[in-house]
Amino acid sequence: MTSSRTMSQLSTEDVNEET
Repeated sequence: MTSSRTMSQLSTEDVNEET
């Protein structure tokens, strides 16, 4: 999890990156 990203972004962007 990156500090620069907000919870809203984690729901969409980071999920797509990690999968």
